[in-house]
Amino acid sequence: MSSAFKQLVFHRIATQAIPPGGGVGAGIAFLLDAERVKASAKDATVWVNAAIDAVISAPDNPYGTDREKIAEELVRRIDARKKAKAIGGGE
Repeated sequence: MSSAFKQLVFHRIATQAIPPGGGVGAGIAFLLDAERVKASAKDATVWVNAAIDAVISAPDNPYGTDREKIAEELVRRIDARKKAKAIGGGE
């Protein structure tokens, strides 16, 4: 598993652990439930692979079948959105 792929998996797990409006309590409850963490990790891995597959199958895909390049670009875009939100740029 590449570094960018792992980042995407962890990002997906985080969104499952702490849904919008959730807080520290939701994160702690998630981490204390080993089965939920395991299921979330499996689901996140499948979800990230499906997202990368969707990019690969897109007709205007500039990355070809290079899964690592696609994962890196997805991470870059997520980071850019987070930065824009942090400085008040919205989505």
